Amino acid sequence: MKSFFSTSVVVLTFALALNGPAWAQSTKDRLIAAIETAGCELDGPNIDQVLDPLNISDEDFRQIGQELVAENLADVSEFGVFKLTTPNCR
Repeated sequence: MKSFFSTSVVVLTFALALNGPAWAQSTKDRLIAAIETAGCELDGPNIDQVLDPLNISDEDFRQIGQELVAENLADVSEFGVFKLTTPNCR
């Protein structure tokens, strides 16, 4: 049991060192990660499923979405599909 606990602590410490604590991520970073996990697109069927757990307002989403489009990290189709073009989505 002691070995398992020690290994778990080492793995957790290493993971935090690589990624930083989850609570340190910006709203923008959390949004990008959530959309990437959902297949890089937000549309009618999945938008609530992706955004609700993030607990961000519609206004925050619009603002971040506009920033991502301006930074060439996202596109919005004529049908309203929000698609990331980040390195993980190419």
